[in-house]
Amino acid sequence: MIAQNDMKTNVDLVIGKVANESTLFMPFILNNDECNRKYNSTLSIYNETNQCYMNNNNLTEISKVVTKVLKLPEDYSPKIEAIYNVTEDSRDQVSRILSDVMFDCDIIKFALEYVNKTIAENIYFYEYRWNSSINPFPNWMGIVHGSDLELIFGYPYIDPSRYGNKTFLQNKEKKSSEKIMMLFGQFANQTNENEIWKAYNFTSNQALLIDEQFEKLNFNGSELQGLDNIKYETFISNTCNKLYALVDEYMNKTYVEATTSDENIMNNTLVNSSLIDQTNYTYSLFVDGCEFNNTRVCPPNITDVKTEL
Repeated sequence: MIAQNDMKTNVDLVIGKVANESTLFMPFILNNDECNRKYNSTLSIYNETNQCYMNNNNLTEISKVVTKVLKLPEDYSPKIEAIYNVTEDSRDQVSRILSDVMFDCDIIKFALEYVNKTIAENIYFYEYRWNSSINPFPNWMGIVHGSDLELIFGYPYIDPSRYGNKTFLQNKEKKSSEKIMMLFGQFANQTNENEIWKAYNFTSNQALLIDEQFEKLNFNGSELQGLDNIKYETFISNTCNKLYALVDEYMNKTYVEATTSDENIMNNTLVNSSLIDQTNYTYSLFVDGCEFNNTRVCPPNITDVKTEL
């Protein structure tokens, strides 16, 4: 839709993600009794069953799956594996590649394409890095998908009893929830008093980081305090860019081979796709590419392709 400009170009937008988008889904996607990759909510979050342990072969296997999703030849699998094989923790490696494939690459690409085409000025991006005191998931999962909704929708006010006798934590979470709701309220009312939230644009790619320091903000007009606790990060993904580069490499190679042999191949080839259908775990990846024919490489075009694993 974006590539064909089949969209409204004057819509203000908030785009957000959490720090560890894939971890909540890993025990279900990688379901395996022998490797303790199930999740049992009736057991303690510290129980071995709920740790989703990985071994050295898991990244290799996941890389093979991603290679198929991207419709790349098998010999590209080691190249994909090398992108993510940068830590000693196999579970972190798998988490990173799944977060990219299922969430982050799509989110970042959409944000960049939207700000490049829209005439709206109020486009904001945030990354959520706060774990609630009532977080019910194991520590290894980090900041899980959907956890930002707790404070955005004022849950510490809606049901304070859930926080028990944790008065300090409850007050801290109430304060943070209040600050976050005020930011979102200002966005909804088309105001941005004191310009607390810097707009996301194609040049700076700035994302507001929402973490435990956020409650130190004081929204009192001219007496605004705590601004040194506001943090931004240039929100791009080197790993996503490396994935895109591999796809471009293969597409360009295929185009050269096709034109050399004077064959017309790969019309309407894979270009872009959405990532996850969380109902039946159907995935595909948001990747760069273009239509091919035997005379030229066409400009990028978007088609929606889903590949079942």
